[in-house]
Amino acid sequence: MNAMEKASLCNYSDFLATIFGRDKMEVRKKLGLPYPYGACLNCGEPLKRTNPAFCSRECHQEYAWIKVECEECGKLQDYYAHQIIWARKRGKQNHFFCSKECQGKWFAREYGIGSQYQKDRGIKPIGRQRKHDYQLIGMLVDLKYSDAEISKLLNIPSGSIYSIRKRLMAELVKA
Repeated sequence: MNAMEKASLCNYSDFLATIFGRDKMEVRKKLGLPYPYGACLNCGEPLKRTNPAFCSRECHQEYAWIKVECEECGKLQDYYAHQIIWARKRGKQNHFFCSKECQGKWFAREYGIGSQYQKDRGIKPIGRQRKHDYQLIGMLVDLKYSDAEISKLLNIPSGSIYSIRKRLMAELVKA
């Protein structure tokens, strides 16, 4: 059957469906004719509109999404297939997580203080680091400098000096 015969048969099937009050898609399916709007990429069902590539949202998700196991907790998480392909091609990401919390736990275990990563590279764990030199500020406070003077000397906001002074006083009280 050539294209002209198929086209005329499609028009005839549409004509029959209209006369007998049947669904055009149903008649075309029974006669084995092509669908006017194409078929769903996932299940092959006929499409009812010209725009979409899938017959339903479920078909789209089944076709485009892949379930990947979380690296930390093992929970299954949906990712678009193109996200996984992109990440693997560029070597950017070989680990997938269900949440930022799981990602943080994994990074802490793999790269955090005392991890195998640090041991392999000879990185020694360091204690808590502070942004400002508390010892120097404590000495200036002992020498009766005001918050404004310390602020100008060290180029630190006076509000920060006030907070540091309070912390130093609390440490002295505890000791």
